[in-house]
Amino acid sequence: RTVCNTTPATPVMAYLARLVPRRAAWQQLVRRNSSQTPSAAADASAAKATPPPAAKATPPPPAAPTKGKLLEPVKKQPSRIRAVFFGFLAGLTTSAAAGYVYLTDEVSASGMVLLDSVAQLKEDVNKLSSRLDAVDALKAELVQLRSAAAQRQDLFALRSEVMTEKDALVADLTKHKAEVWQAQEEVYKALERRSK
Repeated sequence: RTVCNTTPATPVMAYLARLVPRRAAWQQLVRRNSSQTPSAAADASAAKATPPPAAKATPPPPAAPTKGKLLEPVKKQPSRIRAVFFGFLAGLTTSAAAGYVYLTDEVSASGMVLLDSVAQLKEDVNKLSSRLDAVDALKAELVQLRSAAAQRQDLFALRSEVMTEKDALVADLTKHKAEVWQAQEEVYKALERRSK
């Protein structure tokens, strides 16, 4: 495993710096095991597994051959950065979904309120239009009444003329009555003279 002399700037770079040498070493080990025969691979693994002999210790027995099986990769423990990232992503997704549901509910509720206010406004406009129609009808009636008041004034003028003509006729009638009365008196006087 190679050691990187420079310290990486971020934890992600540190993780990648540790991951790349492990992968290269693992690929080299797989290539060696695949190029060797099973017995040679077993001997090589046994030679790697045995520590250098001590001065008075006996060497341990050789390990059993693996018969061409590849070594299993070491399980990697999840890093904290990955766990934090996935936790943040899950929290962000959950909060975004909750916010979307809340916003859709609010939009639908405000839409219903807006529709109710529009319906109420329509009713008020209809009432106002009916009242305006009534005002127009009253205005037309007022114009007719004004024209009728003008005819009434004409009627009053005509009445005054008729009254003056009536007064003239009454005066003529009284004059004729006086003349008739004088003629009657003269007739009575003439009859009295004849009778004498």
